[in-house]
Amino acid sequence: MSPQLIFGTASFGMDLTDFQDSSSVESLLKVLKDLGILHLDSGARYPPLRPGRAEELLGETKELSQDFAIDTKVYTDTRTDGSGDLTNAAIAKSVEASLQRLKLMDGVNILYAHRADPSTPLEEQVEAFNQQIDMGHCQAVSSSGT
Repeated sequence: MSPQLIFGTASFGMDLTDFQDSSSVESLLKVLKDLGILHLDSGARYPPLRPGRAEELLGETKELSQDFAIDTKVYTDTRTDGSGDLTNAAIAKSVEASLQRLKLMDGVNILYAHRADPSTPLEEQVEAFNQQIDMGHCQAVSSSGT
């Protein structure tokens, strides 16, 4: 099996990058597709100073981005220790907003917890993520940096 590359989109919409609008993102996606890189990593916090813009840009290029497996991460408030970020309500709100920005009706590939939530019981977190799978909002769940 050959290695699979996953392209990160954290810089989409970030100041001082080449990926400020949908046409520049679309051009990059065409190159990635030609190279056989068909897996994208995004997140509700991307880019850091304009949360959600990376997902919006992917949604604006839906005609092309639908050819890619897209992962995303639940929104986290970086001004806190993560408490409350992974409650059932917070996960549901974040996923709904991400799917709207991405313009995805079929959900994402993998939904990640971007970081730990020290105040929400693990059982609630697991149940909330399982609900997202059951609703078809993602195929799998995982954690990133937690």
